[in-house]
Formats: sequence, structure tokens, C-alpha cells
Amino acid sequence: MSKELFLTQYAQIRQHNSGNSSFKQELNKFSDLGPSEKLKYLGIKSSMAPSKQFMNSTYRADLLESRQTLPDRYYMICS
Repeated sequence: MSKELFLTQYAQIRQHNSGNSSFKQELNKFSDLGPSEKLKYLGIKSSMAPSKQFMNSTYRADLLESRQTLPDRYYMICS
């Protein structure tokens, strides 16, 4: 399985580096690790990791709008 992960990561890196990005990616010692293995290496329990739903969330204008309508009292408390 780690060989497939490595080859997938290698293909993604080559694709990224062929574009016009301002930075280049490289292979490293994590290139053949799956997501749960990377979390273990970093000492993070899978149950504590951010959910994919959170990681893939998009910017929500309605949240910004509610933040902009906070009462003045809120800003005095937080200052």
C-alpha cells in the first residue's frame, strides 16, 4: 500500500511542479504514509484530527456578515 501512496504523491507533486505556482513541492519521508500514519507520527489521535467536512469547508459570507453586526459592547469587552 505504501508504494501506491508514494506513486500517487509523486504524481501529484509532478503535476503541481509542472504548473505556474510560486513554489515547488518535493518528496520527503512522509510521501509513503497514509493520513492516519501521518497523524500517528505527529502524535495526533485520529479522533482529535479536524474532520474532512471542516477541512473542506468554504468561506461563508454569512459568518462574516454576522461578525460585522456584533454590538459595540462586544468590542469593548474584548479590547
